[in-house]
Amino acid sequence: MQCYTDLIPPSGVTDALSLPFTSATASNLIVARTSLLQIFSHKTVNNGNDTKLVLVAEYNLFGTITALGRVKILNPKSGGEAVLVALLDAKLSLIEWDPEKYSISTTSIHYYENEELQISPWAPDLNQCVSHLAVDPSSRCAAFNFGKKNLAILPFHQLGDDLVMDDLDAELDGVDVNVEAAAHHTNGDVASHQTPYSSSFVLSTTALDPGILHPVDITFLHEFREPAFGVLYSSIAGSQALLHERKDVVSYAVFTLDLEQRASTALSSTQRLPNDLFKTIPLPLPVGGSLLVGSNELVHVDQGGKTSAVGVNEFARQCSSFSMADQSDLEMRLEYCQIEQLGTPTGDMLIILSNGDLAILSFRLDGRTVSGLAVRRLSPEQSLVASEPSCAAPLGVGKAFIGFEGSDSLLIGWGKKISMMKRHSSRIAQAMTQDPDMTLDDDEIEEEDDDDIYGDTDEGPQLHRAQSFDPNSATSLEFRILDSLPSLASIKDFTFGQSPPLGEVKQESKYLPRSELEMVLATGLGKAGSVSMLKRELDPIIKATNHFPDITGAWSVKIQEKSEEGEEPSEEIYDQYVIIQTVKDGVLSTNLHSIAGSNLREKTGTDFDTEAGPTIDVGSLADGTRVVQVVKNEIRSYDSEFGLAQIYPIVDDDDSVGYVSSVSFAECSVLVVKDDYNVLLLQADQSGDLDEIDISALPEKEWLSGSLYADHTGLFHEKGVIMTLLGNDGGLYLFSLSDLSRPLFEYNSLGYLPTRLSDETLPRHWKEIEILTEAVVADLGDKTEKSPYLFIRTIRGETVLYQPFRVPITEPDAGPLRFSRIENLSLLNTSLEGGAEAEDGFAVQEASFKILQNLGGYSAIFTAGRSPCLILRTSSSLPQVVPFRAKKILFFGSHHTESNPDGFLYIDSNSHHLCRGMIPTSPATIPFYSWLLTKIPLHSEPTDIAYFPKTSTYALATSTLIPFHLPRDDEWHPDWADEHLPFPPLTPQSSIHLLSPKTHHIIDTYPLPSSSERVCALQNLSLSTSDDDTNNPSSRRDFLVVGTAIARGEDITARGAIYLFDLVRVVPDPDSANPSESDLKLKLIAKEDVKGAVTALSPIGSQGFFLASQGQKCMVRGLKEDNTILPVAFLDMNYHVSVAKELRGTGLCLFGDAVKGLWFAAYSEEPYKLRVLGKDTLRSMDVVAAEFWAEGFGKEGEGNEEGKGGLYIVALDGDGEMRIFQFDPENPKSGRGSRLLLRSSFHTGAQVATKAQIVPRTPDDESRESKVDDDDDTMQELDGNNNPPHQAHQQHQQQILISHTTGALSLLSPLPSEPAYRRLSSLQTILTTSSSHPCGLNPRAHRRVETDGMGGRGVLDGNLLQGWLAQSAQGRVSWADRAGAGAEGGGGVVGEIVEHLKGCGVGGGRGLGYL
Repeated sequence: MQCYTDLIPPSGVTDALSLPFTSATASNLIVARTSLLQIFSHKTVNNGNDTKLVLVAEYNLFGTITALGRVKILNPKSGGEAVLVALLDAKLSLIEWDPEKYSISTTSIHYYENEELQISPWAPDLNQCVSHLAVDPSSRCAAFNFGKKNLAILPFHQLGDDLVMDDLDAELDGVDVNVEAAAHHTNGDVASHQTPYSSSFVLSTTALDPGILHPVDITFLHEFREPAFGVLYSSIAGSQALLHERKDVVSYAVFTLDLEQRASTALSSTQRLPNDLFKTIPLPLPVGGSLLVGSNELVHVDQGGKTSAVGVNEFARQCSSFSMADQSDLEMRLEYCQIEQLGTPTGDMLIILSNGDLAILSFRLDGRTVSGLAVRRLSPEQSLVASEPSCAAPLGVGKAFIGFEGSDSLLIGWGKKISMMKRHSSRIAQAMTQDPDMTLDDDEIEEEDDDDIYGDTDEGPQLHRAQSFDPNSATSLEFRILDSLPSLASIKDFTFGQSPPLGEVKQESKYLPRSELEMVLATGLGKAGSVSMLKRELDPIIKATNHFPDITGAWSVKIQEKSEEGEEPSEEIYDQYVIIQTVKDGVLSTNLHSIAGSNLREKTGTDFDTEAGPTIDVGSLADGTRVVQVVKNEIRSYDSEFGLAQIYPIVDDDDSVGYVSSVSFAECSVLVVKDDYNVLLLQADQSGDLDEIDISALPEKEWLSGSLYADHTGLFHEKGVIMTLLGNDGGLYLFSLSDLSRPLFEYNSLGYLPTRLSDETLPRHWKEIEILTEAVVADLGDKTEKSPYLFIRTIRGETVLYQPFRVPITEPDAGPLRFSRIENLSLLNTSLEGGAEAEDGFAVQEASFKILQNLGGYSAIFTAGRSPCLILRTSSSLPQVVPFRAKKILFFGSHHTESNPDGFLYIDSNSHHLCRGMIPTSPATIPFYSWLLTKIPLHSEPTDIAYFPKTSTYALATSTLIPFHLPRDDEWHPDWADEHLPFPPLTPQSSIHLLSPKTHHIIDTYPLPSSSERVCALQNLSLSTSDDDTNNPSSRRDFLVVGTAIARGEDITARGAIYLFDLVRVVPDPDSANPSESDLKLKLIAKEDVKGAVTALSPIGSQGFFLASQGQKCMVRGLKEDNTILPVAFLDMNYHVSVAKELRGTGLCLFGDAVKGLWFAAYSEEPYKLRVLGKDTLRSMDVVAAEFWAEGFGKEGEGNEEGKGGLYIVALDGDGEMRIFQFDPENPKSGRGSRLLLRSSFHTGAQVATKAQIVPRTPDDESRESKVDDDDDTMQELDGNNNPPHQAHQQHQQQILISHTTGALSLLSPLPSEPAYRRLSSLQTILTTSSSHPCGLNPRAHRRVETDGMGGRGVLDGNLLQGWLAQSAQGRVSWADRAGAGAEGGGGVVGEIVEHLKGCGVGGGRGLGYL
């Protein structure tokens, strides 16, 4: 009984597409991240000099995206275009944007996984074939090549279908299809189609041409009146080993499609093309035709079949006899490159190579004929990318998005250098000086721009300009990074280490919050490699603390003198004072303190009243010249010297004394909600005095909550202040202060928490309603993008977010205002437990929303309670809930000083300290799917990482690519000594580094001595150093054990080595950049050369030995006193051992073979022996990650008591399939344990796991209090394997953390009980069948959960179960009731399901409290 949940979704970008999606005039970017679909817009900032990406929406799909296509359909809902999404296992989904729902809408889903299409017994499975999606530029049809030789054609209805306009081509004739279709539909001449597509059909590629047996790529071409596509294929399989026999076997053919007759006609065919061609790119005018991309060359094929080619390295001539120009001096490797249009009139293209270098491809044009190709490599200084690109998409003129599967994706821009722009301006100025009456139109200016970019040209025909291209003019282009999308891909390894202290306050102060551990990952590919650090909670940097024994509240304020009208402040105004409220012996006092660095000094001699009463809130008005203190029964206004300027009493309707419940400030307005549920609206005049605003036009209701919001975007109304009111009946009202006579928005059923707030009538049978307590409109965002959100809090402490949007209409006025619920926020993370109280009974700050205008550059919301958290949002993410490290916070507020810019202050209830601090900024820490991510660039690719507790440092292995040469000293091949390769292949060379967790600098480096030697395994192991007493713990020492591989060619046996390092203290280097950390060095203790690569390491037994897999053997080795590594036991394996682990302290081992599946063995120490106990029954599983599981799986009752649970192994293969095996020698089917029983399987998606590790599960975050023992300053230490501390003798305390190459982190958690599994299993079935899923995909078909039907239980999908939290209040209760929740009352039913979800880890990393 277990649940699989993605803590962090895939973040590596696999595909991207630019199009107008959300509207006809929008410019959107669609990004695919394996199974995550994101929609971006982009906006210009910094006076139009920069462009930033802004996330509009994102969707987790139950499928793997393989390609994206742009389709123009008739009558789209948004007026824009649609997206055709191709998915693994031969599926196509057509989606468009629905502005009414502010979400995507699935138009159709097409399945081509019919068994009739796969009748060939030797045809490979669909998931083993590469699929290709191509869309006609005029959107007349799409072609989907799936399987081996299947081609699906999906036609789309266009304007010419019903007008019998066969000769009409929208692209060539300049016809706007949508406008024409709308006109004809209005006139009644055309009957509208029920669907934007017609029935699809499937062809075999051999029906197009019998020679298309091995299709390579397919694309539709421009400039054809009928749909025409080009196919790159070969009739026989290419082979480098048989190159002399199968040279130039690739062909390229162009076909036209007759969609009505479902027939094709061959137009041209080009034979004898190079074997290494792998991609085709259709080219629009002025070039036209297709560009064929190979590993060593570029080939252009025009419409008539004429070819032009250029070779970019010396292998182009050696591997092909095809005629091409020779530019082998470029030494370019085109594998995995991306090529995009530069947007120039001559059709030049930008080439992004796999190593990050940039080049420009130019076409020499003779009329409309391409006479040649030329490639110019840009200088290394212009290389902006550092790893292999996966996709590219243009975003207008001078901008392109480049996606990466192994690093952060980039938005780059290019333009002329400053010197070229000055030369352009001087030429125009000189010409106009000679002829004052001369004027230049836009075309002439653009022509001048082209001259600046491509150099001066001789006088002559315009079409011959590219022939006189100066190669050196490529330096006139300047490339720069405009924006980036953060990514964790590709995760190679992870470990846990103690988190270093932050801030300037000594950590002896036990009241300061600090994390126990941090998760450190080796991420990135190539030069984009980095060390990434993840935490579940925000660790603040504490700048100063002040002890006030009886403090209950604190407000940081700034004030300035009134300036002349129109005069701007000469310098930034910081906070100068802190108002502190204390309660001593039942007497409340409020004092004014001035800020003096880290100290606070009480300020006297002002009119500030220390006995005015309990302070509710403090704000500023009149451009910061007035400080307004709202106390319980009055409002006090102070001038710049804190002289009392005004007292405004609070009175009720009967003129009796009133009391303030809450208050809100915005610009010059103050909104007061009184305890009698009436509101008071005040506004400051030019002098700063407060005057009451008439609110008699408001509905006569009892108001529970009210807030003000300064709308600077005009989304709600014209720019101004918006008032939000929440009635006691659950009604929501939004008013503009400029017109209180009618609400901007009114919704009377907010208590149902529907997914959208609109004028639609809710179903009458809805009865379950939540009691609401607060409604606030506030900004969320960063410096790039800020937008308003509606925050709702219920009486149970749940926080719900809604995003406002306008439905576009054709009239000049703005469309209706609506709200869409944010689905990614988790109920479990936002649970509040009510306000904290001081010991004397005064309520200091209720569990309410605290608006933070600027917190480290973020506009955020803080929620108080037992589990305080921040709600943040970046421009490239949706709102995220980030837990705050400190618990039991009495008060939280903004604090902005010169030493603590954009910071905060809070009151710690345990110590009654006022803490002032800020969020980490160096290195930058960003919210990343409700985690805190810090990335340290390495400029090399990390492969392994381990934590060394003795010195609190990290050891990591990195690799860099170096030229490969055959061994010069091989006695069997003396001719290798004279080998000379001007363009040698590249091979990784590893080094070992020490990384400081405090400064994140490299302390020491040990390069491996052998050429082409790479690290395959790295572990920190506790080994015995005594030959006589191996069982004595005092003889153990921590060593860094490294396993390497030396590969010198396919015909030379691989070798390896085992290194043992110790970390020793040396004399610090005073010339080092960090002298305080230069006292640590890696000292080589022992080295053992072995036959075969050392691919896995693990501790084993109780005597301080370790297990090492070397080649086809697994050996148990120990360190002798003479520093030699002695083998004591071995086991013969099959091929390549990818995983080797021991169940700690038992001697039970698992081995994962890359070809032959799982082996289960036992190690004994008397005598030393490794013996196989069982193997998996599949015998063909390519194991990439595996881990033991000793409890929690199996039948009811198993694993509930110590010693009674079964022994299970969780294994993952290269196809994303997770299988659970059991070792059960008592089962007759196991053959006395010789066969591991397959209990269940679960598909995690098309992502390769890199590591699976057991981690402990802590109690729920909300019930866990942050306590530090007064007698122990140290945190819980790691065990010998850098694992988090285990909590033994507790049920269900183990869970498995899994990392993937896609950047995803997943958690496999046990369920707490059998009833919980049954209820959640039923709820999962309801969610699968009753809820709508993005792109119309089926979660059950995606996960492919299978069991043996006897002892196994299916794994639950936590991603699907999390969708229950996003349902309305009625939907939650009804579905929970159908799932069998038996508690009485609606809230009880919901609470029971919530507890079950908490128990299985759903909720974004719950149970990982040590992070």
